[in-house]
Amino acid sequence: MMMGGANMDPMAGIGQANNASTDGTSGTGRKMFNAYLASTNALHVSDARAYMSLVAGAVAGVTGLTNLKGACAFLIMHFVTGAAVVVFKFNGKIDKYTSASGLFSFLTQELQKCSLSFILFWTLFYGLVYLF
Repeated sequence: MMMGGANMDPMAGIGQANNASTDGTSGTGRKMFNAYLASTNALHVSDARAYMSLVAGAVAGVTGLTNLKGACAFLIMHFVTGAAVVVFKFNGKIDKYTSASGLFSFLTQELQKCSLSFILFWTLFYGLVYLF
């Protein structure tokens, strides 16, 4: 279907003025998925979690947390950061802003990746403060 010199997708309802809608559903009552916005949201959440793991690792190292105390500090900070994103940025609507299937799935995303950064900064700052 050619309209105005550009290819338009008839399934998306783009370019059809007869069923224009102001609610963002293109008049069909179905919400459209925007992959760019979903990937941008995931990137911002990933950045927040990465910064959290660096700061939490530095704090755990400086305060001298060892063994399970340090690991528990990381888990608590990871879950608090995830919960803060859900409450303050997503307004409790996880399905609308991310591909996670539920709260537990969202909170445990990137746990392994962030734990490696946490351990790196934890051992670095612990060594700087208590060994040198």
